Amino acid sequence: MINTHFFSVSFLCLPLLAQDVSGKVIGAFVVPHGGLALDPFYANITNATAKDLADQIHQSLIRVSREIGALSPDIIFLSTPHGISDLENFVFYLNKKARGLALAEDCTNITQCAYRLNVTVAVKESLQLVSHLKRSHNVSGISGFGPPGETPQAEPLPLGWGEVIPLYFVPNISSTKLMIFSHPSRRYNSTKSMMAELLHLGRSLYLRLQHSPERVAIVISSDLAHTHSKDGPYGYSDAAQPFDDAIGRYLTSLDPKELLETAGDLVEKALSCGFTGLVMLHAMLSEAGLKNWSSKLWINGHPTYYGMATATIVRMGTEAMG
Repeated sequence: MINTHFFSVSFLCLPLLAQDVSGKVIGAFVVPHGGLALDPFYANITNATAKDLADQIHQSLIRVSREIGALSPDIIFLSTPHGISDLENFVFYLNKKARGLALAEDCTNITQCAYRLNVTVAVKESLQLVSHLKRSHNVSGISGFGPPGETPQAEPLPLGWGEVIPLYFVPNISSTKLMIFSHPSRRYNSTKSMMAELLHLGRSLYLRLQHSPERVAIVISSDLAHTHSKDGPYGYSDAAQPFDDAIGRYLTSLDPKELLETAGDLVEKALSCGFTGLVMLHAMLSEAGLKNWSSKLWINGHPTYYGMATATIVRMGTEAMG
């Protein structure tokens, strides 16, 4: 079954600790990282409705990418579930450069459909976060072929689809500094049990980013349920559609029950790689006061076996969702 939902903006006011409406965290964006979002042209989809939905998801990724660029952030904080992963720790990338490629869905000719990305990492700022966060969180950093930062022998750290696709269409991405924050591989088997940890970590991240001198945009690399089809690699689960629906309602309303309770109870059957990033994001938004954000879900659907959604969350009064 093909399912797509378009939602209008709605808000939820909750009594939370912080009520800062003018901070350095200027917005958050939830974006898919499936090859369909990058380029649906090569996808092996015969159903006309699914083809149309894939194109809509692709266009929504371009739209959200332009919104990120329109905010002109000094730094983009990218949360990725598919980066270089430690078994236990969340890690910041600490080489000065990172590069990689992603392929369009179902394309096997790398010369035709490889999308390449080269970015600059905000090493100094990332090191500062590691220094502060490691005292009370499972947070570390990773560098290749030498110490963190710019060294003669430091090759760029590799990027994969989980980083390339969310960033590829962002204007001026090659000249924007990035914090790349990779989730540990224990998320595969311990997603639900990580929720309290993710909420604590998200609050700490927000407070540190909020007091930085740079304007920061948060990008959450996230696909939704991977169990929409019995022909998919993870099989079918009746939790898939309810999970995606709950995420859609959350991204519309920022209602924590939809994310932490409804989706949280379904995630281990739905199998969503982006759930940990979304829980962490919720804590970041909550630390500023949920009533201070406006959220718009652009699209939520599954042309194939996995769900994808795009959403824009900006501070009230920000002109970024026209």
